[in-house]
Amino acid sequence: MKASFYVPLSLGLANGMLAHPLEPESSWPQLLTLVFHSADGQYPMRLPADGREHLTNNAMTVNYIDAPDFTAQKQCTFRTPGKVALVNGIDSRGLQQILVGPPQPVVGVTCSGTCVPTWITCVNPRTGAELGECCSGYCDKGRCQPWLSPAALT
Repeated sequence: MKASFYVPLSLGLANGMLAHPLEPESSWPQLLTLVFHSADGQYPMRLPADGREHLTNNAMTVNYIDAPDFTAQKQCTFRTPGKVALVNGIDSRGLQQILVGPPQPVVGVTCSGTCVPTWITCVNPRTGAELGECCSGYCDKGRCQPWLSPAALT
């Protein structure tokens, strides 16, 4: 008798969970990590890609920025006290970087949008449409692949 009570109860709970799907992850701003490097040290910054400026609160002169999990060169704006050139680079480990020239403090960062993480599908298999830019690599064979280390090419 007890078993017949628990089966309908379990099915009812399962149906209730299916009726209320989880909130899609894309409704939240994507989080990204940047690591600012200088000759004297480094500091990390974790921020949402919410379209708002996030102050660094650090006067360190920045030579380059590691951007391991977001297409920061394309989807972020870096506020500096002077004119600056930002150039994409890849280090010897295959890590995506932004070179800052001339080196100077980064006062604030504004990022928006989303990107597709490594090893995740980047092309809709039914339509062939791209699902977004890969965060730290390139789209190949329908999945985001990591950047290759320049050292691996030799």
